Amino acid sequence: MSGTVEIVSPADGARLTSPLVIVVIRYSKVRAQSATIKINEVLHVVELNGTSGEIRENVTLLTGRNAIEVTMGKAIARSTVTLAKSKHISIGKPKAASGSPQVTTRATEFAGSYRNVSCPAGVISVNGFMQQFAVAGKSGKFNEMVVLRHGANHLAVQIGEYYATRLVQGTFDPARLLVTLVWDTDHTDIDLYTTEPSGETVWFSSKTQRGNLDVDRTQGFGPENYSLTGSRVPLGRYVVRVHYYAAREVGRSEWTVRVITDEGSPKQKRRTYYGILDRSAGNSGPGGVGLDWDDVCVVTLGKRGAVEFEPTGY
Repeated sequence: MSGTVEIVSPADGARLTSPLVIVVIRYSKVRAQSATIKINEVLHVVELNGTSGEIRENVTLLTGRNAIEVTMGKAIARSTVTLAKSKHISIGKPKAASGSPQVTTRATEFAGSYRNVSCPAGVISVNGFMQQFAVAGKSGKFNEMVVLRHGANHLAVQIGEYYATRLVQGTFDPARLLVTLVWDTDHTDIDLYTTEPSGETVWFSSKTQRGNLDVDRTQGFGPENYSLTGSRVPLGRYVVRVHYYAAREVGRSEWTVRVITDEGSPKQKRRTYYGILDRSAGNSGPGGVGLDWDDVCVVTLGKRGAVEFEPTGY
């Protein structure tokens, strides 16, 4: 028996007015360790907790028709939804092209313009992973950095009820380990630190060891990103920390870190961690301690593809 899979929401045939959607999936008696969720060309891999249960996955839709396919072992469910066309927001970068833009760098510029909006903040979503940005006035421009995934990416920007979307192809190598940091306050600088098994730390003053700090944002919201690629990477413990370096007229800031291993493969694992920092300080050396620091997690890459997370995360 292959079990059953059902796409509960959004309903098949639904016409939607936001690209930011939670896909709700129920499954029963399946024989699989993970689910693959395809939104058009974009692949999400989600670990399953037991043979029956429910998944709630954040995804990003494109304007027009979107095909959703969920596979768990031999059990498959499909649906189609349509995202209505919006107005008042346009995307300038990555530039539109026949098919979709080919992007060779994981951290890339996402820029455009907006008009006649009435919301003080906007949201950018890359394959369901969201970050914020400040909106200055009813009309203006945005210019942010985003972290792409290997392969197809759905990008969306939304301000209030208005939005724009774009399909982008990431042509860089998939990551064995990917760590992405965002936070929720403008005019703040939270930094990502990843200490590798060698004891060396990748951070803003040492951006390349075995892995790389792809982007270092200093003005608020993020992202910052560490990526480790290659077929032979150092095995052992990768220690992830964050530091609240600076704030201008802002105190408390909430951070989110998403960790992905074996990006895009059937073995992919994903964890998300959250925390709050109330105090900033220039205490930025990798061995720093204090209220301006948070320990996020330890990711252990073992032999034969084994992966462990401490703590387990979400």
